[in-house]
Amino acid sequence: MASWRDGRCSLPRNHQNRDWSLEDQDFAASISYMVSLSLETSKREEAQKQITHSLEEKEILLREVHHRVKNNMQIIVSLLNLQSNTIKNREMKDIFKESQNRVRSMSMIHEEVYQSDDLAKIDFQSYIKHFIKSLSQTYSTGLNNVGWMGDIDEVKLNIETSIPCGLILNELLSNSLKHAFKDGKDGKIWVKLKEEHDEIRLEVTDNGTGLPDDFQLEKTSTLGLELVKNLVKQLNGKIEVKNENGTSFIITFKELKYKARV
Repeated sequence: MASWRDGRCSLPRNHQNRDWSLEDQDFAASISYMVSLSLETSKREEAQKQITHSLEEKEILLREVHHRVKNNMQIIVSLLNLQSNTIKNREMKDIFKESQNRVRSMSMIHEEVYQSDDLAKIDFQSYIKHFIKSLSQTYSTGLNNVGWMGDIDEVKLNIETSIPCGLILNELLSNSLKHAFKDGKDGKIWVKLKEEHDEIRLEVTDNGTGLPDDFQLEKTSTLGLELVKNLVKQLNGKIEVKNENGTSFIITFKELKYKARV
């Protein structure tokens, strides 16, 4: 029975321990499990949000890095162009143009990464199309009768493979544009890119004047083809040259796989 003291109600204490039925124990355990699970879920969701936010920040930073690298390379291309405008010697002017194209080929790789949904892979089909368009504009004078043909698979390459592959493409296409079609001769250039299983095949062919009969790639001393040989070696690939009704360079390689860097 309740009693009043000093204006306060005092309830009698029951010192007898309550007997918990099995149903009560199961119910209490269920409530405890649900509370625990709710807390764990809340912590897990919070951790997931933090991880997602961190990844988004890193992706934005990585895109910005590629964008700035591309912009810096474009500045180099512009500086080379300004410098070449002051040169009267035709041979030296061509050397500057070749350097511009090499830098541009790398710049466009970083541009493809920046615009790609997947920062780890580059759409090389898209890259080749954009690069051919850019190179055509560079060598547009006197080459209006040269047509382009493409047979390009949807190949995606990592940046370690894309940069040497892009430089190889630049050297081979530039070589065809400069030397295959003399005196405004009509002609065509074919670019093929095929992927079978884990092997990639890049082929650049023209129906121009062809290489000298005594041509041997191993003994060539030209900078462009020397660079191609070194880049193919960098890709651990193989190169084959055919000199029939024009010139064909066939390069086979596999995507480079590097260990993860900390």
